[in-house]
Amino acid sequence: MRAHLERVVLQKTGMTWTTYDVLLLVCARRVIEPPHIASLAGVARSTLTSALAALTDQGLVLRELHEHDQRRVVVRPTAAGTALADMTRRQIEARLAQMFTAAGMPRHDDFAAALATLASLANARGGGAGVEAIR
Repeated sequence: MRAHLERVVLQKTGMTWTTYDVLLLVCARRVIEPPHIASLAGVARSTLTSALAALTDQGLVLRELHEHDQRRVVVRPTAAGTALADMTRRQIEARLAQMFTAAGMPRHDDFAAALATLASLANARGGGAGVEAIR
């Protein structure tokens, strides 16, 4: 599902799932230190460094010195970053809603069956993880 969403939504914005996740965290916190982002996103510091570099290059986040401790760095979203995060989140939510209302979806409380069906649908629409990858 994640690979499908990267292809149909995030690719248009030049983001990966990791950069999208990092951008959402920065926008939600408004000011956050990189080690805290890495912890919350569940990524290695090196992965975070690459993601922040990409987001900074796109003008979506700013890295600044901490106002009280000049040895530390904080990350803040730009107005463009906040707008893109909001727009992209709405697009992903719309795509997920579309996928969950597709014909053949099991009851909403049968999570495992829903995941298997979604994986099959994503796979049929152009690659991604198959049902076996979820099991």
